[in-house]
Amino acid sequence: MQVQTEVQVQGEKVLVNGFLVDCDIPTEERLTLEVDLTRMHGYSHVDWISELQDLLRSIDDGYRVEVFGEVRQPSRRTVKARYVKNPDGRMRKVALFHPYPSTLINRFKEVRREVYSVLNTYCIILQQERVGRVVKKIYFLPAPSAAEFMHEIDSLNMRLSKIWEEVADFERGEGFAKIIEHVKKADPSFENFSAKPSQIRVSPVPLSLSRRFYEEFLEEEKAKIVREMERSMAEVEEARRRSLAEIEEKRLMGLKALERELEERRREMLSAIERDLKQRFAAILDELEKIVASRNKKKARALRSRVNAISRLVEGLGFFEEPVKAVENVLEAVETKGDIEEAVVELVRSLGVEPLGSVERNLEAAKRAASGSLWLLAIE
Repeated sequence: MQVQTEVQVQGEKVLVNGFLVDCDIPTEERLTLEVDLTRMHGYSHVDWISELQDLLRSIDDGYRVEVFGEVRQPSRRTVKARYVKNPDGRMRKVALFHPYPSTLINRFKEVRREVYSVLNTYCIILQQERVGRVVKKIYFLPAPSAAEFMHEIDSLNMRLSKIWEEVADFERGEGFAKIIEHVKKADPSFENFSAKPSQIRVSPVPLSLSRRFYEEFLEEEKAKIVREMERSMAEVEEARRRSLAEIEEKRLMGLKALERELEERRREMLSAIERDLKQRFAAILDELEKIVASRNKKKARALRSRVNAISRLVEGLGFFEEPVKAVENVLEAVETKGDIEEAVVELVRSLGVEPLGSVERNLEAAKRAASGSLWLLAIE
């Protein structure tokens, strides 16, 4: 199946194969300590929390000096009491906080941000859904980019391992012992606490978005049904043959229904790929227009990183490379004081549009072409 596009795609049709990717990313929530305050009378928990905050601030400042040799303004550590419901329905007053220096906590946040950066660099968002405050995304990783993607994840896991080692070192120190001692003032039954190390886990599920893959699967299933029907017909009497024929006919009808469903889901995912790439490319063209107008070399260099990211994506998919390359040429012309007008003409032509004259009009034409109908896919 070839999708008709405004841009003529040369060469063979593209086969899109890759993986659905789900990432389990360790967060600072794994370092959260819950303290039961229900045994504390009246407002005594207020003084306990105030003392805990002072202790955490003191440990923060001491840790920063010990590890980094830095002296900064006193850090702010806030601990709040709240009520939570037990499985049996009873309410408990608890305090939730991180019994670790904020420097360590922030490093987990940094790793998490970098994981999402890697996902957005190498993967395409097929679907996203908001559940409460959480946005759940389904990522598609093109097969040619898989090795580089996993190398990035492995590097981040190595960083995580070092952070977990520092967490374990802190748990063996005097500061952590003081925190646990203070916790026992609120809850004498409290024994100990230790964070459970974990790594970034990637669960790749192979996926082909090429029609050829589904056609081969469906043809094989049809052939199986026909072979089984022929074998059964040869072995049974006439009355049962009619019954078996009805059963096999229903199976063939079910297979046709499966074919329709597979094609519909496939089209949805291809549309999601197109939508994601078009949004990224449109944002780049908006910024490119400003850079060309101002001839700002510094901003041109900054935009290159975003262009490089989408360039890696389209190389993994095997299409849409010409417009991205043309954008790179425009940026190079800005940085080197080259022929910007000619580079912009090349960009417009790569999108299947005839040049209109001035640089400004051509960039407007490029933006319109980029936001038009399906214009970048030619997929088998």
